[in-house]
Amino acid sequence: MILEMKHDLAEVFVILVCNDDGAVVLTLEEFQQMVKSESHFGQWISAARNRRETYQINCSDRKLEFKIVKDDFSEKIFGLKSRNPDSADE
Repeated sequence: MILEMKHDLAEVFVILVCNDDGAVVLTLEEFQQMVKSESHFGQWISAARNRRETYQINCSDRKLEFKIVKDDFSEKIFGLKSRNPDSADE
């Protein structure tokens, strides 16, 4: 379904809401690194971080090869650089 959205929309993002800690935005390419589209079984994806660390993204059978900075969404969605370079330290 997500790949079908790519045909109709210029950009597709997957947003993981992390309770009251924040939200992680994955580009379609990052999401595809995690989830196998050919899988016929259910899969899960999660984001977690310790205080003052970046988000580690996990999936049912792998980890993302890099971590996602807190508040990275403004750059990914709007192309805006964060004004606070220490935002991962919150």
